Amino acid sequence: MYPQMIPRRLIGIAVLIPLLTTSSTAQDVSRFVQLLGIAQQDNAAAILFGQAKAMVAAPNITLVNIPGASIELIAGSSERFHQLLADFAGGEAVSVLDPLVPYCVIVKNNSQSTIHSVTVIWKDVATSQFSVIGSGVRPGEMVMMAPISGLSLYMAGEPRKLQNVDRLSVRISNEIERYSQKSEIVISLDSVIFQDDTMIGPDVAGKLEETNSERKIRKQLATELLKRTPAQRASYLEAIKAIPEPELATDPLAQQKRLAWMYEWVVNPSTGTDEQLVRHSLEDDINTQTGEIHRRNP
Repeated sequence: MYPQMIPRRLIGIAVLIPLLTTSSTAQDVSRFVQLLGIAQQDNAAAILFGQAKAMVAAPNITLVNIPGASIELIAGSSERFHQLLADFAGGEAVSVLDPLVPYCVIVKNNSQSTIHSVTVIWKDVATSQFSVIGSGVRPGEMVMMAPISGLSLYMAGEPRKLQNVDRLSVRISNEIERYSQKSEIVISLDSVIFQDDTMIGPDVAGKLEETNSERKIRKQLATELLKRTPAQRASYLEAIKAIPEPELATDPLAQQKRLAWMYEWVVNPSTGTDEQLVRHSLEDDINTQTGEIHRRNP
C-alpha cells in the first residue's frame, strides 16, 4: 500500500498508539479519538484502548529450569504447549484459559522417578504448588502449572471439567491486568519432591522445611487422636483450632491448625464414618508420615 493511499486518520492512529502506556485511561484515549476526528463513541474508544494496551503491555516471559534435572519445561507461548493442552483438555478449556496460557508452563517428568509435588514460582507474581494425591506423576507424565491457585492440571487420566467458568474468566482477566504491569516475568521451577522422599531444586519457597514440619505434626496429631474416644477427639481439635492465627502460614502452629480442620472432618461422628475406618485412617497417617524429605543432586 502506497503512502498516498493510507487514510490520514489511520496514520494518526499509528503514530499515537505507541504514545499510550499501561497507565493511560479510557478518558485519555477518548481525547485522542476526538483529536483524530473519529466519532466519539464509547465502543470506538474502548477498542482503541484495548488494542493500544495489548500492543505495549505484554511482558517478556523467561523460563528457568533446575540445571541438570530430567524435568522438561514447556512454555505456554509455544505451539507444543497449545497442542498438548488441546489434546488433553479439549477446545472449551483452551478457550477459557487462552488469555492465561502465556503465563502457564507444562512440567514434564523425564526422570525415572515418580513425582509427589512440584513448586513453580512466578517472580513477584505468584507461587504455585501441585501436590499429587494418589499414584503421583509417573515418568513421562505432565502437569500444567498456572499462577492462579486451583488451576494446575494433572495431564493424565480423565480431564476435570472447568467449574464456574464465568467467575473464572473474570478472575483470569483481573490477573492478566496485573501481569501486564510487569515488564518481565520469570517463571522458575523451584522444587520437585519425589515419592522416594528426595527433592531437587533451589527451594526458594522453603518446601523442604515446610513439608518435613507438616509430616511431623500430622503424625503427632494422628497419634494423639488415636488415643482418644470420638468425643475426646472433638474437644482436642477444638482447642487447637482456637489457637490465635500466626502471622506466617508456614509457622508450625498454622500448620497444626490447618491439619486440625482436616482431621475434624475425618474423625467427626456426624459424617457417619465407621470408627474402624477412622482408626485405620489415623494408623495409616502414622505409618506413612515417617520419613523426612532430603535433598539430592539432579
